[in-house]
Amino acid sequence: MLTNKNVTTDPSTTSATRMAPKGTLMWYTHPDNGVQLYRHGKAPAGGCTLGLVYLQESGSSNLDPELVVQCAASNHRRSKIYGVPQNAIAANQYGWFLVKGVGTAVAESATAAGAFIGTEGSDGKVGDASVSQEIGRCVDTGGLAIDASGLFQFDIM
Repeated sequence: MLTNKNVTTDPSTTSATRMAPKGTLMWYTHPDNGVQLYRHGKAPAGGCTLGLVYLQESGSSNLDPELVVQCAASNHRRSKIYGVPQNAIAANQYGWFLVKGVGTAVAESATAAGAFIGTEGSDGKVGDASVSQEIGRCVDTGGLAIDASGLFQFDIM
């Protein structure tokens, strides 16, 4: 069951134990980026990196719907994307993944201001996308160079 929880928890908080019920969504008002929506999740054995895109881990060995894995192939549809952490989350720790609102991501390729983005590389980065894979758009006013971190408006849900 998804719960909508208006929590005062800072979304950079991580923990070795679950911080909220499975499926929890949390609204947060960022001082610079405005209202954001986060999803509670669990980092894989390798941890999670700021600004990279993660998918829900699949397979019969995974019975935890909150366990994620770094995006490893290009052009995933929105329905497969779990979110984008706005801080590093250590291995097997719980944290929060941005799904809606303005936040940081890493560009796979040069990205123009206003360009629609999707998952592009095999390393969780974002780049230009076809309409079926759009997960947001670049709102960095000068656009972004390859491997640069910048601001994107996400709409993953």
